[in-house]
This record gives sequence, structure tokens and C-alpha cells, in this order.
Amino acid sequence: MKRFVSLFIITLIIFINVTYAISNKVKQKYPYPLITKDYDILSENDLGSFTWGLPQKQFIATEGTTGPYNYWQCFPRENVMVTLSDTGQSSDELGWKNNVAYLKIRVFTDKYMEKKTDIQHVYEMRTNLSITDYQKKFNKWLKLMKGEKYVCLAGHFVDLDKKVMNGRTWITYGWIFEKLKTKKGCDSYFDSCTPTYEKYLREKAKTI
Repeated sequence: MKRFVSLFIITLIIFINVTYAISNKVKQKYPYPLITKDYDILSENDLGSFTWGLPQKQFIATEGTTGPYNYWQCFPRENVMVTLSDTGQSSDELGWKNNVAYLKIRVFTDKYMEKKTDIQHVYEMRTNLSITDYQKKFNKWLKLMKGEKYVCLAGHFVDLDKKVMNGRTWITYGWIFEKLKTKKGCDSYFDSCTPTYEKYLREKAKTI
């Protein structure tokens, strides 16, 4: 019985790794949606869903890439900082009942400032929501990232800022948040966390 259980666990682990590992064949099929390594977090459909209905386009690090494209990047959890702030103000958009909140993800690629070039990635939300609404998403992200070694983020590139200060070059890439994924699960703003090409075709048919 113990031997059977052990064999079942090994088989399950292998199945999970095969399901989420990005093979070389998949990388050749979708060479551009993933900018970094994926650390066995993403699936083929995670990459493919950002190309369906679009010509594939490489992200150009020196200038960014414009157009309706989302890209995945994966980072060590210790380099990812999530902040939720209350602006202290409301708006007509929220019916003047709740304060507007800012939810932001900042990624430090040189956390200990050991290099001459510091590159950061800042992911911001598409719209303003109340502190109550963003608190739910903030808490969900923390649960997804708790105890995880790596975090994958997907977003739409918006701008690139470069400046030199005190002999160091500071480069900040601005993104609009779309998805956060770890081995625990996923959260998204708009797109599905379980995309399939069949779902894409059904949604596309609704617009025709």
C-alpha cells in the first residue's frame, strides 16, 4: 500500500511539472510573450492567450513595445513589493462614498544596489477603485505569494523612464497590470486565469 501511495505521489508530481513547464517547443511557438524565465509557473495557454488574434511582437527593452500586447515576467518573491494606499479623497466615479485607492506592484531587480544600473518594473491598475475593493485584491495577492520563491506578472507596457543620478543609471518600466501568478494560483484584472483557444473563439464570435 505504501509503495502504491509513493508511486501515486511521484506520478502526480510529474504530471504537475509537465502541465506547467514551458517546453522548448512551446517557446519556439510563442517566443515573445515571456521575457524572463517562468520557473515552471506558467502554462502554454498563459503564453498563447497573449498572441491569439495578434501578430507576435518582441518586447524591445531599450524602448518598450507599443500596441495591444501583454508580456509575462517572473521575479524572485523577495524583489516584489505590493503597496496599497488610501488617497484620502473620493470621486464621482465612486459615488463620493468611499476613498479612492492606489494599488501598485514594484519590482526591484537590483534590490541591494550592487550594480551601476538599477532596473525597476512598476505595475499599476487600469482604473481607480475604492480602498475596500482594492483591499480584497491586495489580500489575495499576499496569499498567492506567501511562501513562494517566484512570482510571475503579466502586463501591458506603457512607458520607459531613464535617468542618471549620483553615478547610477535608473531605468523604470511602467506597466498596466493584467495578471499575477504563482504555483499556488492566479489573479487577473480582465483576462481569464484559465485561458483556452476554444474560450477565445467563443468570445470572439460574440463580437462578430
